[in-house]
Amino acid sequence: MDQPIASTRLAHEQSQHLQKSLGRFDILLLVVAAVISVEVLGQVSGFGGETFT
Repeated sequence: MDQPIASTRLAHEQSQHLQKSLGRFDILLLVVAAVISVEVLGQVSGFGGETFT
C-alpha cells in the first residue's frame, strides 16, 4: 500500500504541457454562477417563462 505510483514516460511528457489557466477568482465566479443557475431553475419551473423578464 505504501508503494509510490510509477509514472509512465507519456504521462511525464504530457504533464509538461499542462498549465494553469483558471485562478481562484475564476473558480469563485464559476461556483457563484452554478448556485445562481440552480436557484433560477427553481423559479422558472415555479413561475414559468416570465421569470426572465
